[in-house]
Amino acid sequence: MKAPPVPVAKRVAPVDVAPPTKPPPQVPAGARLPAGVRPVAYDVRLEVDPDRAVFSGTVAITVKLDAPADHVWLHAVDLDLTEGRYRTSTRSGELAIGAAAPDSGGLRAFAFPSELPAGEVRLELAYTGRVGTAAEGLFREETGGRWYLFAQSEAMFARRIVPCFDEPSAKAAWRVTLVVPKGQVALANGALASERPGAQDGTIEATFAEVAAMPSYVFAIAVGPFDVVAGGALGRNRVPLRVAVARGDRAKAATAVAKTGLVVDALERYFDAPLPLDKLDLVAVPHLFGAMENVGLVTFDAAALVGDATNPPFVRRFIRYLAHELAHQWFGNSVTPAWWDDLWLSESLATWLADRISLELAAFDDPTLRTLLARERALAADAEADARPLRRPIASVDDADVRFDAIAYEKGSAVLAMFERFAGPAAFQTAIRGYVRAHAGGVATAHDFTNAFDPAIGAALLRYAEAAGTPVVEITARCAAGAPPAVEIRARDGAAVPVCIRTPEGETCALAADRAAIPQRACPAWLVGNAGGRGYYRTVEPAGAKAPRTPAEKLARAADLGAAVLAGEVPAAGVLAELRSLAASRDPYERLAALGIAEAIDPLVPDTARDAWGAWIAARFRDRTAGARVFFPDSAVEGEVRDKLLHVLPAERYDRSVVPLARFAVERILTSTDRMPTLGYDLGLAFLGARDQPRTDVHRLFDRVVAAAAASRAESPRQAELLESLGRFGADVAPRVLELLADPRFRPARVWPALATLLARPTTRLAAWRALRDRIPEALAQLAPQGTLLVEALADLCDARDEVSAALAPRVADISGGAAELARTLASIDRCVGRRAALGNIVPALK
Repeated sequence: MKAPPVPVAKRVAPVDVAPPTKPPPQVPAGARLPAGVRPVAYDVRLEVDPDRAVFSGTVAITVKLDAPADHVWLHAVDLDLTEGRYRTSTRSGELAIGAAAPDSGGLRAFAFPSELPAGEVRLELAYTGRVGTAAEGLFREETGGRWYLFAQSEAMFARRIVPCFDEPSAKAAWRVTLVVPKGQVALANGALASERPGAQDGTIEATFAEVAAMPSYVFAIAVGPFDVVAGGALGRNRVPLRVAVARGDRAKAATAVAKTGLVVDALERYFDAPLPLDKLDLVAVPHLFGAMENVGLVTFDAAALVGDATNPPFVRRFIRYLAHELAHQWFGNSVTPAWWDDLWLSESLATWLADRISLELAAFDDPTLRTLLARERALAADAEADARPLRRPIASVDDADVRFDAIAYEKGSAVLAMFERFAGPAAFQTAIRGYVRAHAGGVATAHDFTNAFDPAIGAALLRYAEAAGTPVVEITARCAAGAPPAVEIRARDGAAVPVCIRTPEGETCALAADRAAIPQRACPAWLVGNAGGRGYYRTVEPAGAKAPRTPAEKLARAADLGAAVLAGEVPAAGVLAELRSLAASRDPYERLAALGIAEAIDPLVPDTARDAWGAWIAARFRDRTAGARVFFPDSAVEGEVRDKLLHVLPAERYDRSVVPLARFAVERILTSTDRMPTLGYDLGLAFLGARDQPRTDVHRLFDRVVAAAAASRAESPRQAELLESLGRFGADVAPRVLELLADPRFRPARVWPALATLLARPTTRLAAWRALRDRIPEALAQLAPQGTLLVEALADLCDARDEVSAALAPRVADISGGAAELARTLASIDRCVGRRAALGNIVPALK
């Protein structure tokens, strides 16, 4: 069935031809622009002022028509188009500008008065738009009493800045001019070409060099009273580096100046190619989600770019961030995924290579720990009921922005590292270099990437990209009399998996499909099915002799056991025996491994067994529940032990010696104007809010946090983080968090993270649900459009399946996604119930 026609919001009579009389064009089906038209170049002129929440712009887009056409489609969201014209070599006139098509992500038809022949057409548009406070399109932030303006175009936000072909494959040349108040620094993707007084008094007009073959999602500008620090010339092509920071932060840019060259040199060595930029600006945004790889203008959350050069954790974090964003200059910016379904060709590759470079530059505090924790996060995401593959369909314009997840980052990186190890670093590097050279300046698909490898490896890699979930590999020792000894490997789903085992004879790898055998000289006394813990697969190994495992192998084995719990494959007695043994060790990696298993079990523990479960865990980690060590662990792995323990152990199980430290940490934040709560603050709230102290004290503390949030600048990160921290309190505060949804001082979206935290923690989940249950209609209305997130947050309520169904079924019309979204949540609850049944009664095993 064809979509309804686009309503025409404005029709301007043409200069040299009669107005069209035919109906408006039909909306393209699906989330993609139709084929047959592509951009060649953009000439963008923006008039922006960081002190104002509006802007104006003009754009001339040169497009190529592959066949005769009477209209083109462009993306434009929240832009008021005031004028539209077209020009060819022989004709010109005014455009009929269609209104945004419903549910199309801002698709608008621009109709010619009559059909134009194939060839180039220049579209000239004038418009105005809005500058927001969220990082979606143009946004502005205040720091130090001054406003700064930035652009965030990924995934589909360039359409909020300029009418454009807002798809990754629509690469074109971009030429940009900015008109800004005098005294402001103006930055764009290209190098500054000229600057002159603007037509209006008190303005300057900055014109920037052309940037070729750039996708719209990395279009960027930055305007404000920056301090700009010159960083010298980088790499083989001597690319000039500048660091733009808020006024007064010049001295804190030293790390960026000192370390960027090291990262560029390491990347250039890997690719054997120069950094594909004409200039590089690193720009501090007061508050950002992380960093963004815009061509020539990489934006960072200020805390990741501006800091103390003598602080090793800050320096290491900067290197990791920078390595990721500069890896994108090849993966994503130069070689661009043809569509968002292959986002992994950008994010997975950048994550993998950034980790490689960070390891080379000693930017990890504990490389083994960080690698294995990333694998653990990927395994958890892959175990979800709605887990998606690396290569995934994008069914709507909203899908692309939610695909930046643990699958695209951690899983993709782990899979690539596994194949690099199997193929050999040199062979893998050769394939990567060939892929980048073949597609530089263009676009690529998963098939283009995997075709760069040996056929067997490429086919296995493509299978990994297209399949959701983690492969399960069964590994057994074949020691029967009369048969040569071997280790037999079988992938349960028949997929080709690069498996590396370790036995007393050493390490051996094989590409195991349905079955494979690795010969041994003698029957192995022990075996490790995932040597080094670097394989992205889950092992099922024989019971028997304990293998001498490395720290990485211990963590990988624990993650595999946790995944087996989630898959309903192991009973309580078996998995708790392993947990008990690991927890008894003095090795912090083994204790962390034990807590990894405990994290998998924790959501499946019924309320009736939660006290016994908490006591059992507390008895095995008594030394981690008292004193300063809780707040100040002495190593990275001890810090992870602390964090996981807090997740599974109720705060009231900790020794009272933590209370004075908790009070100190909380007071320090509430009586200061620190930018964000520290981990100590979150820990303090958890202990003070959930311990066996008078409830009046708990609610008085709750009131103080709310008051501090209200006193913070509206919509500031400090306000958001203070409100989110309310979810660290115990179950008693759940009704009060719900009341805050109606508090006029806060947007409901700011309060939602606190409620989400209460619903996520097993110790508060059921109480939070009971408080929410009778307020579902109000909560859905208050949280719109976050209502879907609320429904998703109920997916682990094993104890309340029927209650969830009864409360939400009458409200499906108020849920984005409707009955289908509710069905997904109920299916997840059913899965939780099934996992709990497979685990069995946990109480007898706790004795």
